[in-house]
Amino acid sequence: MADTVEVTAKVKSVDLKNHRATLQLPDGRTKTFKVRPDVELTKETVGAEVVIRITEAIAISVSKP
Repeated sequence: MADTVEVTAKVKSVDLKNHRATLQLPDGRTKTFKVRPDVELTKETVGAEVVIRITEAIAISVSKP
């Protein structure tokens, strides 16, 4: 089972060496994400609003003893 949510977040900081960005989510929390290699990440990115897609997946396995 998977659930996908699209949100607009603000870039608070970038880690150019590790290609990561810390985003402020709509609820005020901040979270750091790995950025895809094909996305240009620069210091000028800080302050930009971005749309991100978050997918959460759950897998359940049932077996008989």
